[in-house]
Amino acid sequence: MNRAIYTSFSFSYLNRAKVLAQSIRRVEKDVDVIAVITDEWVDKTQPFEDDDFDKIIYADDMIGSGFKPWIFTMDVVEACTAVKGAAFEYLFDKFDYEKIIYLDPDIAVLNSLEKIWSLLDSNSIVLTPHQVEPEPADAISAIWDNEITSLDFGDYNFGFLGVKNSLEGRRMTRWWDDRLRVFCYDEREKGLFVDQKWGNLVPCLFDEVFIERGAVLQCGQLESFTPYLVLLSGRSDARQRRSALL
Repeated sequence: MNRAIYTSFSFSYLNRAKVLAQSIRRVEKDVDVIAVITDEWVDKTQPFEDDDFDKIIYADDMIGSGFKPWIFTMDVVEACTAVKGAAFEYLFDKFDYEKIIYLDPDIAVLNSLEKIWSLLDSNSIVLTPHQVEPEPADAISAIWDNEITSLDFGDYNFGFLGVKNSLEGRRMTRWWDDRLRVFCYDEREKGLFVDQKWGNLVPCLFDEVFIERGAVLQCGQLESFTPYLVLLSGRSDARQRRSALL
């Protein structure tokens, strides 16, 4: 087994992460499902176990010394996103995975992600944008809600990220980990939005990047001003694209 899907969360999001893990099990074979947890299990008499996950990794074990004073500077969203670069590095180094997909814990997978795994055969990094079509010029509300919001929060949805264990993939995850250890804050007045805003630079700084505009279709808080819904589906969308997730 040489592929993994991981998510990062605090125990307050465990119920959502379990839905994600169970949905992955229904459609994906030969893939490890991994939980990266940013807080501590309160019961010291016995370890936390959950059959929905193949591996459970605590961020303090992964980050090492200095974790607690570092994580204390963050809110829960900042903390759960700050460890994402380190998790890629840790999982590649410790378990030698060939390909890893990150998914947010509040996602449900409804169809195979084989399209994404296949894209990582010939690319090292797969991103998906929040938007793939411009808003009409007279749709001022939609421009504010979608295009201007993307300028504020980041062009790419980092609730999904696919990376291959290649020279370029590792160059990207090392850079991302370095930045998140110092700059993973929701401080939009300074141009920062946790891990996601750094994604704007990925196609500029790295080669072997594929921007998936068709297979990864999103209907979410940043993609539409309709109610928030995140689905991973193999069905065609309104624009007749084949969709795989979000």
